[in-house]
Amino acid sequence: MEQTLEKILQAAQGLYMLSETDAPFEPLDLGQQPSEGFNGERLLSLLSKPADSPVEEQELSYFLRNMTKVWEGASAEKQAEIERFRQLQGLLLATLTMVKVYRIGQTQIEAYLLGWTPDNLLIGLKTLQVET
Repeated sequence: MEQTLEKILQAAQGLYMLSETDAPFEPLDLGQQPSEGFNGERLLSLLSKPADSPVEEQELSYFLRNMTKVWEGASAEKQAEIERFRQLQGLLLATLTMVKVYRIGQTQIEAYLLGWTPDNLLIGLKTLQVET
């Protein structure tokens, strides 16, 4: 498991979640968790967040859509960054099961990109989005 999280962290190193603030990705290990029936409310409980916090679930590809799309006229540097985001997305989907993004909050949104390892550990990345 350590290796899986380490690989994910290496793939995310130097990448930033683009929003009104550019936030890095941090590793997150929530330990052994049952995947059956897991949802946003359960995540709030695990993170000791208020039960009435707004939680939105998204597919990983939708969440990363602006970072993985090639824009016409993008610089070589931007194209390399897009490729790194695509590799990160591929790694998450290849090494974890039931990968989902949970967005908690409204203006300052904590985003959790989470999935399960074969031994039922819930791991992934955390980042921040600001949307006003």
